[in-house]
Amino acid sequence: MKQKYDVWKYHDWGDVRHHDLVLYTLHHAGVDPQHKVYQELLKFVLEAPLERTYCVSVQAMVLSEVDPVKYQGRIKQCCQFLVDNQCKNGQWLYGKEVPQDKDVPTTTTQRDD
Repeated sequence: MKQKYDVWKYHDWGDVRHHDLVLYTLHHAGVDPQHKVYQELLKFVLEAPLERTYCVSVQAMVLSEVDPVKYQGRIKQCCQFLVDNQCKNGQWLYGKEVPQDKDVPTTTTQRDD
C-alpha cells in the first residue's frame, strides 16, 4: 500500500486498464473499503467508460461483492455491455464501447426507511 495510486493511473500498455482487477484484489485481500486508495480506485472504476470485456466482467464481480444493491445500476450496465459484445457462436469480443444509458445511476441513494 506504499505505492501511490497515481502510478497505477497510466502505463505504456495502450488503453488497457487494470483498475478493476486491482480493486478486486484489494477487496479480496481485506483492505478497508474506506481506505483512500480503495476509494480512489472505486471512483475511477465507476466513472470510467466500459470498454474491455475482461475489465467489465471483473468490475461486475467486484461491485456485486462490495454492495450489489448500491451498485445495481452499474452492474446492469456491465451486464448489458457483456451481452452486446457476445458473438453469435457464444464467445465474446475483447470489447468495443457500446452506448450506455446515461440516465441509469451507477449508485443508489441511501434510503431513510
